[in-house]
This record gives sequence, C-alpha cells and structure tokens, in this order.
Amino acid sequence: MAERLARWDRPRLGAVTFRLLLALLLAPAALFAAPVKSLYPMEVVAEGLREPRGLLFLPDGSLLVAEQAGNTIARVAPEGTLTRIVAGLSWPHDIARDGAGALYVADTGKGRVALVSPDGAVSTYVAGLTAPVDLDFDPAGRLIICEYIRGPLKVAEGPGNAKPFGPVLDGGHGLLFEPGGGIVVVENLGERISRLAGDGQLEPAWRDIRGVGLARGLSGDVYVAEPAAGRVWRLKPGGVEVVVAEGLAGPRDPAFDPAGRLYVAETGAGRVVRFTGAF
Repeated sequence: MAERLARWDRPRLGAVTFRLLLALLLAPAALFAAPVKSLYPMEVVAEGLREPRGLLFLPDGSLLVAEQAGNTIARVAPEGTLTRIVAGLSWPHDIARDGAGALYVADTGKGRVALVSPDGAVSTYVAGLTAPVDLDFDPAGRLIICEYIRGPLKVAEGPGNAKPFGPVLDGGHGLLFEPGGGIVVVENLGERISRLAGDGQLEPAWRDIRGVGLARGLSGDVYVAEPAAGRVWRLKPGGVEVVVAEGLAGPRDPAFDPAGRLYVAETGAGRVVRFTGAF
C-alpha cells in the first residue's frame, strides 16, 4: 500500500506553477470545450449575445434573438449588425410574430406572454403562467404556449388568461405544427419528443432526448437541440435519430431561414451559428 507523504515531505509548487494552475482552474469552460463536430459546414453569424435562445426570422431577413441573461430582444441584421430592440423583460425564452407585425415573448421570469407592438411598446398579453418557455401561432391563428411544467399546453385566442389545451406534457419545451394537423412537442423532463394528434392522443415519436426547441427542414425532417449533451439532432420518420452536430455549448431553439439553412442559438458561447446543407 502506498504511504501518504507527510506535509513537510510533499513536493512544493513554485509560485509561478501555482499561479498557472490557479489560472487554469478559473479559466472559462469554453477554453477546454471539445471542438464542434458537424455533418455540415458551420459558421458564426452573431456573437456577444447574452445567453441567446428563441430565434425568429423577420420578413426582411433579419433574425430576432431572445437574450435570457440580458432580459432583452436583439435583432441581427442580414449583414450581421447587432441591435437590441426590446428591453425590460425577465428571462425571455421565445418569440412569435403575428400577421400585423406585433411580437409575442415568452417572458419566463414574469410568468407571462409579453406583447411588443410595432412601435416597441411592451405590455402584458397573457398573465398568470408558470414558466412559459415556447410559443407559436397555430394555423388557425391561435397562440399556443408551452410551460416548463408537468401540464398541458395553453391556448390564447386573445388578450387575457390562456386556457389548457390537450393532455398533460412532461415539461413542454418546444412545439411544431404538422402540415396535416397535429403538433410535435418536446417533453424535456420526459426525455422524448411526442406527437399530439388532432383527437388529443399523445404518442412518443423519438426517445432519450432532452430537447429544447423544434424546427422543420425542407425535407420534412424535424430538428431539435439538446443543450445538456451539446447536440443537434435530425429526427426522421420511424423514430430514427441522427446527430447533426455535437460539441456545442448549450445549443437551443433551432430555426431555418427562407433559404433552408439551419440556425442554432449556442447559449453557453453567447452566439448564433449557421449550418449549410440539405436539411
């Protein structure tokens, strides 16, 4: 059995070596992150963001980003200019837009959906929510809201309180409307992505993924980010799951631009990245 050295017999670190070790311990984790591995070319389109998530493209080609740590909404112009256009939020997670150009924000810290008018005024659209994290308009024009709890979706057909909609989800954190009806939903706490049919039946479609956010590629395949694993997944019919990229720092909320390129908010790195390929 190896013996422990007495304190006075142990080798001592020099001052320079000690400072070097201390600096390594305190260095940002990003310095030691594994390189990103991807099936497609990747490039950075925006940096200096404060815990980005909730990506939404505008008709002019600019990209809106919810900044959770900044309590703001940022706009990334097509040429890359970054401007913060909405402030005073609390842990915003996601953004949706109606036909009139108004923005709806999952204002998680205040338990509400915030309404941002085209002139920038912020008001409360729906209050009394518990951790709203995702939202989007369905084909009928209703605002559907995901709360990060064990509970159903909520539907808001106008200002005021939202009503429960559908069966209980296990930590809803993403929704995507099917072309033929129904909704694909992320059940983050349940580690699965499920399909909610028009008759209200909920059926797991892909398993063992703690996803955040959903998007559909031009192929019809579904894409989901998994922050804890640093991965972006491509989900094919029949439960097939393919890793598109890994080694990312907290990826969230995939989105596609009109050209079919895939964007992902890399929350841990404070940036948005873009993948180009056949999606």
